[in-house]
Amino acid sequence: MRRGGAWALAGGAVSLLVALALFDPYLFTGGDNAAYYALAKALAIGRGFIDLIAPDAPLETVYPPGYPVLLVPFYWLFGGSMIGLKLESLMAAGVVLWATWALARRDPSVPGWAAPAAVWLLGLAPVFLIYTHWVLSDMSYTAVSLVSLVLFQRATERPRPARTDARWGGWWLAACLVALFAFAVRTAGIALLVAPIGWALLARQWRRTASALATVALGAVPWLVWTAERPPSTGGYLEQATASDRLNPESAPVPLWTILDRGWDNFVHYATIDFPQLFWPVAPVPLGVRAFGLAVGGALLAFGAWRALRRRGVAVWDLYALMT
Repeated sequence: MRRGGAWALAGGAVSLLVALALFDPYLFTGGDNAAYYALAKALAIGRGFIDLIAPDAPLETVYPPGYPVLLVPFYWLFGGSMIGLKLESLMAAGVVLWATWALARRDPSVPGWAAPAAVWLLGLAPVFLIYTHWVLSDMSYTAVSLVSLVLFQRATERPRPARTDARWGGWWLAACLVALFAFAVRTAGIALLVAPIGWALLARQWRRTASALATVALGAVPWLVWTAERPPSTGGYLEQATASDRLNPESAPVPLWTILDRGWDNFVHYATIDFPQLFWPVAPVPLGVRAFGLAVGGALLAFGAWRALRRRGVAVWDLYALMT
C-alpha cells in the first residue's frame, strides 16, 4: 500500500475507534430518530411503509423510503434493538471516509498529501463523530451520495476526442442509479440527479444527458408527483419551507421576497459564523477570528476552485456542491 493509502487507512481507523468510544446506545430524543425507527419497524414486520406511531396514518409521504430500507436488515439482525440501527450509521461513516479518500485521490487537482488529510480532518470532526450514532439519514445520505460521485468520477475521467458523444457506459449508468438511491434516502438528493445532467450538457455528451434525464423522469418524478398529491396534514416540503411561522407549518405562506431574504440571512450566517468557525471550533467565535477565517478561508476556496478548473475542468461533484 502506498504511503498516502496507509495514512488514509490509519485516519479512518482512528476515526471509527473514537466513534466507538463515544457511542451512545440510547435513543436520541431530538430530530427524527423515533420516526425512522417506527418506519423501519413497519417495513421489517411487514406492515408496509407506514408510521407505527400513528396507527391510522396512511402510507408515509414525508420521509422517503431509502433510509428505512437500509435500516431493515439491522432491525432483523439485532431483534429491533436501537443499538443495531445505530450501527448502520457507524458503518455508513466508514463508507463516507472511504469514498472521501477515493474521490480525492483520483482528482488531478488534489495533491497527494491532501487526500489522506481530508480523511483525518473529516473523521475527527465533532459533528461527523456525533452523527455516527444517531438514527438519522444524514450519514447514510452522505455515504450514498459520495459513492455516486466516485462512480461519476470514474465514468468521466477517461479522455475523449473533442466534440464527440461518449457512450453512457456501465460506470455512468451505475452512478445514475446510485444517485437515484441517494434521492430515495433524502429528497435533497435531487441536486445529485440534476448535477450530471448539467455536466453532460456542458460536455455535449447527449447520450449521457438522455440517460441522466431518464433517471430523473422514471425514478424521481413519480415519487415527487405521488407525494404532492398526498401531502401530510402539516403540508408538503414546499408548504413547510414557505410557512410564515417556522414552528407552525400550517401557517400562511410568505411572499417570494421573504423567502429570498431568508436565503440571504442563511448565506450571511454560514459565511460569517459557520465557515469561520472551522478555524475556531469553540463558540462564540471572536470577531477577529471570524474576519480571519472568512478572508483566509475564502481565499483558499477561490484558489482551490481555480486550481481544479485549470487542471481538470468542471466535474459532476463541482456542480453538485454548487447546488447544495
